[in-house]
Amino acid sequence: MDDDFEAISAAALQILRAEGPLSEDALASALEDAGFGDSDEVLEFLGYLDDPFVNQLPDGRFVAVDTVLGGRVLTHRLRAEEIAADIMDADDVDALLMLASDSDPFELLLPEFDQEILEARGVAADADWLGQTGLVFPPGTFAEFVPGDLVALAVVDGSLTLRPAPKVKKVPAAVVSQFAALAKRGELFYLGSALAQLLVDRPTAFTQPTAPLTEIIEAARLDRHHNLVAPRGFDFAQHQVDALAGGLMERLELEPEDVIPVVMLLGLVEAVERGSREIDVLFSGDADGFAGLADGYVANAALTEMLFERLYEPALVEEALEKLIRKGPRAVRAAAYWMAGRSAEEDDRIADAEARFEQAIVADSAFGPALMDLARYASDRGDAVRGLSLLRRAGNGESHVLYDVLEHFQPVDRPGLGRNDKCWCGSGRKYKVCHSGKADFSLNDRARWLYEKARVLLSEPEWLELRLELAQVRAQHWPEGMESLLRAIDDPLVDDVVLFECRAFEEFVAQRGELLPADELMLAQQWLMVERSVHEVEAVQPGEGLTLRNVRTGDRHEVIERLGSKQFRVGNFVCARVVSVGDQMQFFGGIEPISAAERTTLIELLDTGADPAELVARLSARFAPPRIVTRDGEEMVACSAEFEIDDLTGIRRKLSRRYGKGAKDHWTWTVDGDAVSAKVNGSFRIEDKILVVDALNERRFETMLEVVHEIAPGSKKLKEERSAGGNMRGAVTKAQSAVTKVSVPSDLEDPEIVAVMDDYIRKYERTWLDDSIPALEGLTPRQAAADPTRRDDLVRLLNSFPQEERPGAMSVRRLKDRLGL
Repeated sequence: MDDDFEAISAAALQILRAEGPLSEDALASALEDAGFGDSDEVLEFLGYLDDPFVNQLPDGRFVAVDTVLGGRVLTHRLRAEEIAADIMDADDVDALLMLASDSDPFELLLPEFDQEILEARGVAADADWLGQTGLVFPPGTFAEFVPGDLVALAVVDGSLTLRPAPKVKKVPAAVVSQFAALAKRGELFYLGSALAQLLVDRPTAFTQPTAPLTEIIEAARLDRHHNLVAPRGFDFAQHQVDALAGGLMERLELEPEDVIPVVMLLGLVEAVERGSREIDVLFSGDADGFAGLADGYVANAALTEMLFERLYEPALVEEALEKLIRKGPRAVRAAAYWMAGRSAEEDDRIADAEARFEQAIVADSAFGPALMDLARYASDRGDAVRGLSLLRRAGNGESHVLYDVLEHFQPVDRPGLGRNDKCWCGSGRKYKVCHSGKADFSLNDRARWLYEKARVLLSEPEWLELRLELAQVRAQHWPEGMESLLRAIDDPLVDDVVLFECRAFEEFVAQRGELLPADELMLAQQWLMVERSVHEVEAVQPGEGLTLRNVRTGDRHEVIERLGSKQFRVGNFVCARVVSVGDQMQFFGGIEPISAAERTTLIELLDTGADPAELVARLSARFAPPRIVTRDGEEMVACSAEFEIDDLTGIRRKLSRRYGKGAKDHWTWTVDGDAVSAKVNGSFRIEDKILVVDALNERRFETMLEVVHEIAPGSKKLKEERSAGGNMRGAVTKAQSAVTKVSVPSDLEDPEIVAVMDDYIRKYERTWLDDSIPALEGLTPRQAAADPTRRDDLVRLLNSFPQEERPGAMSVRRLKDRLGL
């Protein structure tokens, strides 16, 4: 989708540069003509065009802004502070800065981030004369100017030039009236869009120095806040709050009443960051506005916004939450403790985080998010009893990804064994202090639990987004719809690639390794050293396991796998991670079957450090519909066209000169060769005074269409069809018949026919031995037979052919004899 937006945006810019301003419908139509689909579909993209030079005007038209900025001049009235620092506030000339380049006589300044530059020029970081953007000029640039002088920034041959401007006696009335007309609508508007509209409507406007935009806006009795302009008295602060609230409602899926506490918490964090007195104001006023954070869903939404959208430092968020705990309503303390714990986790302070979660359930013993997080800590430590107890207290804990795992690892009571009896394990201690209420599972058993502990991490926002991206790749060949996407999100390959190729498992071990039992931590560290690889199945014990050979390393493993051992046969290839589990070897992350032909390219991909998306795409290609290719390896597309021809006699003569004498108004375009090896590229035929062109390849088809235009320049195309992929089966059959005109005898019992067919097949077999075969990775059968590393693939291919000797079919026996197999 991103590629679509980028391509459409680039095409839209080129069209607008060539055509000038266009309405939505006109631009959509032009994009349709450029090959971007139906205009109605393109219309959906226009509101999201991703190019800074494409702007939608207030009147609805689209324009390439750089085309209307050429030759324009904007001015600015200098202040004493600007002259002293050689830094100019850019508010009056901001519209031209999209044309800025490295050759300009200034550098762009963002005061919020470039404080070192401000300090070097003696400007305070909070200077009230400097807006969101400034222009830094070489020292001495403004030495000859005095406060109140005008300077002009002009676009000359596509570059920006600064020069003195003459005094302006008055503000241009026509420009003022046009800005004032926009204000009559009573709406907020963007200065850049309004200026672009004015430049389109008035081609001569701002071609000479005139009053600064600040003074024009003032004369139109408008108010301005950075790039926003509105009627006099407009409340920009409230507009910002409303815009923020609206964005939060949509992004975080909140109800209107739930936005207020989130906005207040964001304000608190920003006030703490500034060290502002606003902190006391927040709590001295309606502090009950924070109360909505007591809802776990709202608290989680606020946390997501702070840590993952705005990327606030976790320590800053914690500091703000400390103030909320001390000064805010008692009802929000549990949520505040929990959010502080999550912030500590983001800082990799696991012990501090757990302490915060414990404080949360002290403040509110039923606060679900904290109960679930503490259940995860209990699970990481191997305490299934406490983990389940906490989840059950959480209300909807049964939906937690660990619930079923924890139930499985519950300790089992020993019937008939009293609490004061000696423990069954032989330790000599009483049962009640040794194993009563405690699980005793081997490391082999707990390996799956360890894997599920790590999978919990994949529900975090930073990993969930990546998981979704890979799920879309995994499901690209599945039926369209949400059901396929949801299945792909939980697909074992997707999870395992995120865990290992994307290094989520490494983060899990680094962050939470201290919580794991010692033997599980050691096992997890071993897993980090195991790479995904290609394995050949050498032996199968159905229902028990497989013997595998790692094709990359040559290592052999006996793998415990009950289900997979029933699905694979000796000689199959699979891509998987085979890891040690105690004294066993097991698969984790699914088993991906691959063909012998894919083996080498997949190994190369793994050896070079596979891009996760490319790896998933390669292993998911098996779900794609079969790709039919021509003998040249190009995609087979059944192509057909019909032309109305006036001079049929002349066409017959010209086609016969090019392709030989036609049979019954049928001409075949072939590449020279004997009866077996000649390639048919396409055909021409005349039916009911209509010339029909057929081919099974678009490149050849285009060549044939050029031939038609050359030999019949006055012909009229009546119809054209191209069928590929899943829609082409019937079309290919029809086209093959038209192209090849091969009639297969139906009576194969006739000795003469059998003899002819046998002679044909034997010739074809000799040709096949020296053909490049895709299943042999492009090698010929003779080459594969001579290569010890490819001979097994050749044998496997021959064994996949029908073994029965019959007329009209290749003989595996003869082929093996000729190949010395």
